[in-house]
Amino acid sequence: MVLPSEASQRPFLNLSSKEFNFLKKDSKRVSNALAQKARDEYKTDLGLAMFGKITEKQGEGEYRIETYYSLSTPSGIENHEYTLGGELWMVRERAAIIALDMVRKYLLIKTQGA
Repeated sequence: MVLPSEASQRPFLNLSSKEFNFLKKDSKRVSNALAQKARDEYKTDLGLAMFGKITEKQGEGEYRIETYYSLSTPSGIENHEYTLGGELWMVRERAAIIALDMVRKYLLIKTQGA
């Protein structure tokens, strides 16, 4: 599920505007809440979320974006954060790769330990 804006994230989390505004002061908490809600809502073993915040416009069509990744697992939530830069299409692609790699690494560790 792709929730590209506050207008879609807030109802998914079932939060009022005031509650969401308080939550989004800490991007890691937003990412954690989205990952946990995805896992609970769809009754899956894993819930993955990525939340990004533009921090700086770098040039024509280029941005610096703080990205936060959360993977909700049966044993808790794993987090990563990265600063990405470039055109928005490139940042989206890189963010998706980072998020999927987070799941891949988690699954590798789990299958090696099994």
